[in-house]
Amino acid sequence: MQATIDWPYKEGILATTKICCVHVRTPSTRTFIDQTARITLVYDTGPYNGTYTPVVQPRHTPVLEGSDCFDGVTISDDGTATFRVKINALSSQHSKASFMFQVTVNDKICTTESFITLSKPIRTEKRTTKRKRSSESDDEASTTSAATATGATGTSTDTLSEDDYDFSELGAFLDHMMPSENMSISDIRRTLHDIHVQFVNMSHKMQMIVKSLQNLRE
Repeated sequence: MQATIDWPYKEGILATTKICCVHVRTPSTRTFIDQTARITLVYDTGPYNGTYTPVVQPRHTPVLEGSDCFDGVTISDDGTATFRVKINALSSQHSKASFMFQVTVNDKICTTESFITLSKPIRTEKRTTKRKRSSESDDEASTTSAATATGATGTSTDTLSEDDYDFSELGAFLDHMMPSENMSISDIRRTLHDIHVQFVNMSHKMQMIVKSLQNLRE
């Protein structure tokens, strides 16, 4: 038999202001079906030594509230049951002790995970989350600033170079390859091919220049 808690906030913490659910699963439906399961609150005193000490509240205040803790819950056809209870015991009022739910079906006993109880764990979680998000935002802003500075430096020194803006290569090449009156057909074809290749190379360089200018604008 196994009992587990449906944690509403964080594992290991329950609120005394909210109803919590405890789910019970039995190993054999034939043995436990239609039997009544009962729940109590006990101290987590370590390894099981045959019994757990029940939690007692001062002035006869009930430890648990809800009809399920008084009437019990019937095991369903699939061998499961769910308790809906509210805890009145605060860990701070019991020497900061940890508690467990103990579920009993006939002579079978099982306990849930250990937990502490707080009055308002939601606010504590929100403050912790807010501080964490604020810290993450500061770290992200610092990282972004550093990346921006590094990116700007890299763009000005690595992306752009003097060769990207050197148009004299094409002029020198054309002056050298100016056709003469005595060129043969094969020479003319070879010259046109070389001019075409040079224009393709210069086109690639122009594309690099455009991309570099776009990076500078960003």
